[in-house]
Amino acid sequence: MDVGADRLNAVLISPAPTADPASLPAADPAHGADPARWAVTGVFTGGPEGLVSFCSGAPRVGVDAPGGLSCGAHLGDASVAPKFRTGRCSEVPVAGWPAVSWVTPQDEASVPGWMRTGFAVWRTLLAGGFAVVETFPAAAFHRLNGRRWPPRKSTPEGRAARLSLLSELVDLPVGADRWTHDDIDAAACALVAAAGQPLTHCCPEPDGSVMWVIG
Repeated sequence: MDVGADRLNAVLISPAPTADPASLPAADPAHGADPARWAVTGVFTGGPEGLVSFCSGAPRVGVDAPGGLSCGAHLGDASVAPKFRTGRCSEVPVAGWPAVSWVTPQDEASVPGWMRTGFAVWRTLLAGGFAVVETFPAAAFHRLNGRRWPPRKSTPEGRAARLSLLSELVDLPVGADRWTHDDIDAAACALVAAAGQPLTHCCPEPDGSVMWVIG
């Protein structure tokens, strides 16, 4: 799901029942990638209070937000760019993948509104018994687009490009062409949670945060 300061956008996907096995990519044994084609089965806009009901039955939920404050695991790590040393392990750039644009602070007073909402989302979902993973939809679209950036998501061309990329793996519902870029990002989060894997990141003292990606 895509997290904003005052609104959440979530998309639920399930294996498409009419998928033709001959048209699907082969599974990757190294990562256990699921070869199934997916279909959108629900779209949600609202606050954290409605998430448990909406996500009922989902084996894993992808959230485009950190789950809590940074503990400063990389503060003394000279191999990490200064910008990211105060952040969480999942925010440290990994070669070949786009870097996140944010760094989660260590003190509550510095947390922006969208992160506060994200913290609440993680608490709500974990309390509801869900398996929650951190996702970065921009990286998903970069990978789906052959490691190239599609047009900016705030433009009609960018939204159309992202919907086209999603449609290669996901059956989109009627009206998806009217989705906002938040809805589109939410669908990418759902795809990563369903068919992605954790990004390998080496840290001497990991803080437990892990970014999930499309392989």
